[in-house]
Amino acid sequence: AVANATDGQIVDISLTIKVLDVENGRVLFSENYEENHNVGKVEKLAFDHIIGGIKKAASNAMEDAKVSLGQYFTSRGYVRALRGDEDGNLIAQVSMGRDDSIKEGDEFVVLALEESVDSITSEKSCGVYETGVTLKASDQIGQKSAWTVVEGDGSDIKVNQLVKKKVEKKSLF
Repeated sequence: AVANATDGQIVDISLTIKVLDVENGRVLFSENYEENHNVGKVEKLAFDHIIGGIKKAASNAMEDAKVSLGQYFTSRGYVRALRGDEDGNLIAQVSMGRDDSIKEGDEFVVLALEESVDSITSEKSCGVYETGVTLKASDQIGQKSAWTVVEGDGSDIKVNQLVKKKVEKKSLF
């Protein structure tokens, strides 16, 4: 909808984003975002003004959706190598790099797997949990890997351990 305002024409949009599990049709995520954009003072509103306003308002709405959506599309990888640097810090190479949009300062959560056995059925299952250790990307980033500094007690980190990128508002797209 386009509304008049004292400082120009405003384009208001309502955008609904849904994430569906295609195997069973279940809605995993559904959220509505409302946004507007001022296309400026124009005597005669043209189609291009309206489309441009819709695109800008939708882009602003997507900024709000990034963190929520990131929970479904976060980058995951694993620890490739562990070393000590010249300052005595533990550093870890992860299997994600520029191809995965990794930038200096990006943070990763180290994950651990835990096997459990159901005491009644004897069925085994595997759970994933966050260890509390964070990795922070350094300036050493290649196409397919990046060196990170271990923050926290990294004594339990192992090569091939899973990591996932922390989702921040400006990191998804």
